[in-house]
Amino acid sequence: MGRFGAVRASVAAPPCAFYAHIDHALEAGHITLADATLQEHRGRPLLLDLAAAICRATFSADTFEASVQLAYTCAGAPYRYQSSTT
Repeated sequence: MGRFGAVRASVAAPPCAFYAHIDHALEAGHITLADATLQEHRGRPLLLDLAAAICRATFSADTFEASVQLAYTCAGAPYRYQSSTT
């Protein structure tokens, strides 16, 4: 069970929505607001930028495709999944 919330780091920044467990919603709002004030002009928490960069680097399309091909190979159907680029 969770709650949606919104914070606004400054008058110039757009609001930023977040989702948190109901038991931690107030604390999550405080953390989101404190983090977003580090970039007042954007109003977006730095943690979101960091998470996006890590996901782009870790879960690239090539990495995902290799994982899918490995899963099909382990399931005994190595040629069932063929990428359109190969």
